[in-house]
Amino acid sequence: VPTIAECATQLFERAEAGGRRALQAMAVLATPATSGALAVLGCTNPARDLDAAAATGLVARTDDGGGVMHPLVRELVAASIPLEVRRALHDLALAWHTAHGGSVEERAEHGSSGSDGFAALLLLERAGALALRRGDVEQAARWFRRALERAREELALSGDDTFEAGVLTFSRKLAGVLVVGDRLREAEGLVAEAEGQLAPRSVERTRLALVRARIAARQGRRDAIGLFEEVLGSDLARHDASLSLDVARDLADARL
Repeated sequence: VPTIAECATQLFERAEAGGRRALQAMAVLATPATSGALAVLGCTNPARDLDAAAATGLVARTDDGGGVMHPLVRELVAASIPLEVRRALHDLALAWHTAHGGSVEERAEHGSSGSDGFAALLLLERAGALALRRGDVEQAARWFRRALERAREELALSGDDTFEAGVLTFSRKLAGVLVVGDRLREAEGLVAEAEGQLAPRSVERTRLALVRARIAARQGRRDAIGLFEEVLGSDLARHDASLSLDVARDLADARL
């Protein structure tokens, strides 16, 4: 008896070319698709292609004439798309969401899988910051983790120093969020890895020292006060009033 995945794959492969294009576009778009969206994502005859996709049984039609795909089917179809083609489709999906006032999260979802590494990191950072403002630690960790993975990928491909800085920045941001979520061992690992790549007296090392101090405070360690005092006495804290205030609050809490 074939599995659901095997059945879905067979139905996809039997679809006519236009139907397959529509299915791939819908898998990347990841939202209910209209003919207009499919046209932006490369369907030459979107209404007909959407009909062909629906004829496979892999797409349910919506009241507005669009179509929606089950998440499992979407995952299977997306996995079948060659990487460069998938990235090009995500670029088009990003453009469509941008033109139609899509949320930062929607744009980050596509930007993170698109071809522009710099744009991906900017959007992922914004999405993570918004999640933090809402108090959604898990979502913030998800966005920052994706940013760290993309920065590592781009650094390996290009060797560009900008992406090396991105690896360090998102290691710190992710570690900071993990501390809030009490995932201290993972946060310590990220901090230690990042510190190994930095000069002894760099600004980024001071920012990482603050994360390390917060880890110590969460663990109830006696050295937390000394670690906070070191950060508070740094050049960075003396020139950054906002950071200085945050560290002073952390230090006061550690002394309680």
